[in-house]
Amino acid sequence: MTTKQKILQFLEFKGIPKAQFYREANVAPSNFKGEALYSRDLNVAQVVIVLTMYPELSPDWLLLDKGDMLRPINENGVVVKGNSELIDIIREQAEEIGQLKERIAQLEREKAAGGSSAHDVDSARSAHAG
Repeated sequence: MTTKQKILQFLEFKGIPKAQFYREANVAPSNFKGEALYSRDLNVAQVVIVLTMYPELSPDWLLLDKGDMLRPINENGVVVKGNSELIDIIREQAEEIGQLKERIAQLEREKAAGGSSAHDVDSARSAHAG
């Protein structure tokens, strides 16, 4: 299935009129009919417009044939991140916390050795607390 066919499937599923989509996405209806439906794909800018217009439309499904058509959306219309995305964020934050703890320990060692003032250690802690 082409990207265009998937977009048409999404529009039908959501009950969005094709004419409305063509107008709002600024694409010619002829791009979604006949041979053009199969021979010419959308350019990157057009794909970005579609994904911006419909944040619930999964880019993985649309472009890579992976996963479900829809991404989960909360009651405010915000895309809910999947578990793997959250795990990556947590992993990055844990790594940063480890680096910050090591820097604090280094500053405390320098303080104990007389290399810096207590104010420097307190400043480092407060700078990275937020």
